[in-house]
Amino acid sequence: MIHTIISLDDVFASQQTENIVTERISCGYAEYRSVNGKRALSRVISTDPRVYLESRYQPTKYYF
Repeated sequence: MIHTIISLDDVFASQQTENIVTERISCGYAEYRSVNGKRALSRVISTDPRVYLESRYQPTKYYF
């Protein structure tokens, strides 16, 4: 078991480069990755807890 504030993607990072885009949103930042030619939300960075409950910032949504 690992207890860390660092993302597990960073802890177990591979040497492969991914297409990661970070965009400013109203209450922080959103990080998107390219998955099969589509943008998928990878993580949200915000101090506002309401942002994490919004459906548009759920990791199962795809953005074009």
